[in-house]
Amino acid sequence: MDIKTLCLGVLTQGEASGYDIKKHFEDVFSHFYVAGFGSIYPALTELARDGLVTCREEPQQNRPDRKIYALTPAGHDAFLKSLVATPPRHRIRSEFYVLLHFAHLLPPERLDAVLDERLGDVSRTLQELQGVAANFGNSECHFTPAQRFEVELALATLRAHRDYIATHRDALVKAARGAKR
Repeated sequence: MDIKTLCLGVLTQGEASGYDIKKHFEDVFSHFYVAGFGSIYPALTELARDGLVTCREEPQQNRPDRKIYALTPAGHDAFLKSLVATPPRHRIRSEFYVLLHFAHLLPPERLDAVLDERLGDVSRTLQELQGVAANFGNSECHFTPAQRFEVELALATLRAHRDYIATHRDALVKAARGAKR
């Protein structure tokens, strides 16, 4: 799924500025999709040009006008069509997996540091998602059953990732030490 489609998806939840959409990517999508202003704003411009979103300006004091985007009926239809047509592929683009693939070429100390860093990243993401899951019962936060499922699946996946590294890292580092002799 591309950035334009995900922007349409965010806008199904209501009007938003580019900043609001970026925060959604950071807070909600961060465990499965990364996007910055450099991709969000061009996507919104294209979506507006194609008539899938509207844009209005909201004056701000001592700051440039804030652009607020809203989904058009055509944008809503385009998003639904994309959802229906998107295959449920799970692609992983991971520098960590690249490092593991070539771990036999890394100094053992670097490999150990890479594993520590990855465990730290996984732990931070787990904490963030556990914070999201803690809001499932909050009446002010509206989570669909599918959104709960998605967060809980991500939590289970990350726990398995963490546990696998913790259980098997010593054997990998030991093998790397042996290969360097």
